[in-house]
Amino acid sequence: MALKLLMGIDVGTQSTRVALLDLEGHVVASASTPQEMQTPRPGWAEQDPQIWWENTVTNIRRVLAQPGISPQAILGIGVGGQMHGTVPIDSKGELLSHGVQMWCDKRSAELVDQFKAQPGTEKAYRIAGSPPVPNWFGFKIKWIQVFQPEIYQKTWKFILPKDYINFKLTGAVATDHSEASGSFLMDAKTEDWSDELIRLMGIDRE
Repeated sequence: MALKLLMGIDVGTQSTRVALLDLEGHVVASASTPQEMQTPRPGWAEQDPQIWWENTVTNIRRVLAQPGISPQAILGIGVGGQMHGTVPIDSKGELLSHGVQMWCDKRSAELVDQFKAQPGTEKAYRIAGSPPVPNWFGFKIKWIQVFQPEIYQKTWKFILPKDYINFKLTGAVATDHSEASGSFLMDAKTEDWSDELIRLMGIDRE
């Protein structure tokens, strides 16, 4: 019987990992490559998505080089990873920043305070299903709009770490409801992007 495998890719904070599993969940092969977090200022935390991708490619090649492993045996690929990172790409899919804000980055704290001070924002909490905090993806986008307008203007889409790897693998731009719930841009009841939250945030829906 021909070997059948699943590939899992994980973009972590300290490393990027790839594993091959059989259909019973046993690990057949795995590889991990360490990566560093940059903290250029207090409260800032950055990584380079290009490094995530290069590490992913390296790890895929390492597991496929194991004896008895064939790419044709892989039935599907799943990608997971750190949340809330803010990866800008242009209309050609090119990366626009090599120092993107990670999940633990707090540089948008002042913007969050300004948002809270706006009249009527209590309704926003109910729509999003969570309070506004600097970790959320939407406030990271807002920070780029305010402090890196040249990147904001060139950006076609903002995507998240695992979604960037999916994009590199498939060319598709997409996310899931779990990631979107950490944006302060999704309506928690309808599970779709909220025009009201996007308006209050003052960023472009597209």
